[in-house]
Amino acid sequence: MSVHIARFRDYRRLRFKLTRNAVRNKLPLRGMFELTYECNHRCIHCYTVPAPDKKELTTAQVKSVLDQLKDAGCFYIGFTGGEIFTRPDMLDILYHAKKCAFQTILKTNGTLINKDMADHLAKLAINNVDLSLLGAKEETFDSITQVKGSFKRFVKTIDLLKERRIPLQLKTCVMKSNIDEFMDMKRFAKERGLRFSYDPALTPKSDGSRGPIDHRLSNEKILDLRKTLIARWKEKHKNDKNFKKQMNKSKAKKDFSTFFRCGVGRYTFTIGPYGHMKTCIDIPHPMADVLKKGVMGAWEETKKFIENFKPSEEYRCAVCDLNQYCSWCPARGFLEKGDLNRCSPFHKEMAILRAQEAGDGAAEKYIKEYIEKNKEEMILTES
Repeated sequence: MSVHIARFRDYRRLRFKLTRNAVRNKLPLRGMFELTYECNHRCIHCYTVPAPDKKELTTAQVKSVLDQLKDAGCFYIGFTGGEIFTRPDMLDILYHAKKCAFQTILKTNGTLINKDMADHLAKLAINNVDLSLLGAKEETFDSITQVKGSFKRFVKTIDLLKERRIPLQLKTCVMKSNIDEFMDMKRFAKERGLRFSYDPALTPKSDGSRGPIDHRLSNEKILDLRKTLIARWKEKHKNDKNFKKQMNKSKAKKDFSTFFRCGVGRYTFTIGPYGHMKTCIDIPHPMADVLKKGVMGAWEETKKFIENFKPSEEYRCAVCDLNQYCSWCPARGFLEKGDLNRCSPFHKEMAILRAQEAGDGAAEKYIKEYIEKNKEEMILTES
C-alpha cells in the first residue's frame, strides 16, 4: 500500500470518528462562513443578494467568532461569499483560522488572487481551494461572469496555485450557457490534473427573485448528462473488481425517518456575513445572532430549531412513491416554493423522469395528474 493511500485511509477514519463524536454530542464540527455577499463578478446565475443597509462583520468580530468556534469543537471551516477576496482583510482572517488549527477550505472565483497572495496561501497550507469554472472558452466564461478578462485571470490563478502545490478543485454550475462545453470543461480539469465536479441545481435568488432559473437546464438535459457520465464511468471501471459493490452502495435506499436528512443542526451550520447563524447557506433560519448570543448560544438555538421542527401537511416526501428517485430537500423546497415543507415541480419532474428510466410504474400514476396540476410551471417539454 502506498503512503498516499495509507494517509488517505487514516484521514478518512479520523473524519468518520470526528463526525460520529460530533453527532453524539451535538457539536458544531463543520461550518460554512459567508464572509461577504460582495463580488467582483456579476454572474448571471448567482443567488446572493447583498443588503446595503446591513454591516458585514469586522475583522475583530470574525476573529472572535473563529475563536469561539474553536472552543466549541469546530474542526472544519469553509470560507465563501460572494467573493471572499473582495475583503481586504481576507489574509488576516486566514492566518487567524490557521492559528485556530482549522481544516480550511476556500470557495472563490480566484480572479483576485495574485502572486503575493498565492505565496501566502501556500504558507498557510490551505486544505483545499474550490474554483468556479464557468466555461472552457473565454467568450463563454466572460459572458457568464459579465466581466471581460475574467477567464484569463482565472487560468492565471490556476497556474499560480498549481506552481505552489495548493490543493485545487474545479467546480462548475452547468447551465444553458455552458452545457455545450461541459466535456471541454471536464477535459480542461483533467489536462491540469485537477478534480472536477458539477452541479446543475440553479436556484432562485436569496430574495426570492427567479432570474437564475432562466439559465437552468431542463430536467431532460440534466438526465441526459447524467446518463452520459454514468456510461463513461461504467466503461472506465468495467474491469474493477469492486465495481458492483460501488454500484450497490449508490443504490442504497434513502432514509426518510427524519425531516432534515443531512447534518444541519446536528454537526453542521452556516454563519452569514452579518453575524447570524443558520442551518445552511440556503435556509435563513433560525438566524441566531452570534454577536449577541455568542457562538454556543446561536448553536443551541440552531439545534433547537432542527429538533423541534414539525413538518406541516404540505410535507409528503416520506410517503411519496417517487422519493427514492428525488433529490429534494427542505432547502430546495424553501428556495423554490418559499416553504421548507413544499415539493417543487422541478424536483418532482426529475423524480418522474428517473423513475421512468428505471422502469418503475410508480411514475405513471403521477404524470397526468401532476402535469395537469402544474402545467404552468412544468418544464418537461423545454428544449
